[in-house]
Amino acid sequence: MDRYDGHWWSPGDDAVAFTRVDVASVRRIHRFGSDELEAVEQRYPFTGTPNPAVQLGWYELDSGKTAWLDYADDADDYLARAAFAGTDLILGVQNRTQNRLRIKLVARRRPRARLLVEETSKTWVNLTDNFRPIGESDYLWTSERDGFSHLYRVRHGKREQLTRGAGHIHSIVQADDKQALLSGWFETPTERHLYAVELDTGKLERITSAGWHEVTA
Repeated sequence: MDRYDGHWWSPGDDAVAFTRVDVASVRRIHRFGSDELEAVEQRYPFTGTPNPAVQLGWYELDSGKTAWLDYADDADDYLARAAFAGTDLILGVQNRTQNRLRIKLVARRRPRARLLVEETSKTWVNLTDNFRPIGESDYLWTSERDGFSHLYRVRHGKREQLTRGAGHIHSIVQADDKQALLSGWFETPTERHLYAVELDTGKLERITSAGWHEVTA
């Protein structure tokens, strides 16, 4: 799922969110290592067998107390994403069949997660890192709900589509409440470009010239 971290510091370094993983229920198997022909033991959750039990904690340095966060809707839900946005913790929670993704917010000292965005599909929902807070109850998000990956603005629970047509937004490079810089394509999938979109009007402008461009903020 492209998540390689198990703990996340708050911007002020006064709190840390972390996972506690219990693999006791996961079946042991033997497989061959990649470097030599030697069987190694590994715990692996085959389809239909138990996953590791994952808890998400929030530790406050000033009080020394840990709150355990109620983030999952089902026992097999994956904690696919976690990141601080100011003092809030933003979570991406996906079910085991990976056809539902819920973006949730955990406010400080409130251990129950609040739903912000939900994506569902009959087949599959792709994971991205494209949830971007830009103001109070104001977020940018990319969704494939119309068949292409497009930019949406979610304000106070209402969703507004900002880009349309054939194309694919790979990532939100940078954004504020006026403009977003996007990496992706709208002309041909054999190129990748940097675009600027005005959030009030949806006006899209390509910034880069022909070719494939990798962009970082």
